[in-house]
Amino acid sequence: MVGVGNMGGRITRRMVAGGHDVLAVDRDAAKIPACGATPAAGLAGLAARCDVIMLSLPDSGSGHVTKVLNNFLNGVTLAATAEVMVAGKQAGLDLAQLLEVINTSSGVSFAASWTPSATWPAASGSRPSRPRLMP
Repeated sequence: MVGVGNMGGRITRRMVAGGHDVLAVDRDAAKIPACGATPAAGLAGLAARCDVIMLSLPDSGSGHVTKVLNNFLNGVTLAATAEVMVAGKQAGLDLAQLLEVINTSSGVSFAASWTPSATWPAASGSRPSRPRLMP
């Protein structure tokens, strides 16, 4: 467990009460034995000895910043994928083949992972509307 403050301490106490051995790291090392956990030799020591590491860190606004940056990256990836598909269409490429190449090479991304076969229910014969490419 990384962080045995208000929430992490409660989680740690419950895990220890449930019979689990818990290694922990906290800025305030005195909190660790109070939770019933064993202090680890820093983050590297924790990582070296554990298969599972739980984080319980205070929200200093970094969670919100991380989410915004992740959403920004997703938006940029979506825009770049759209531009690639438009350029491919203008170059006369088969767009299904272009997606296949993208999804099996270095261009692979969540934004490009849409394929008709993954979303069209073959058995029912119905097809959702295809994504429209910009002219």
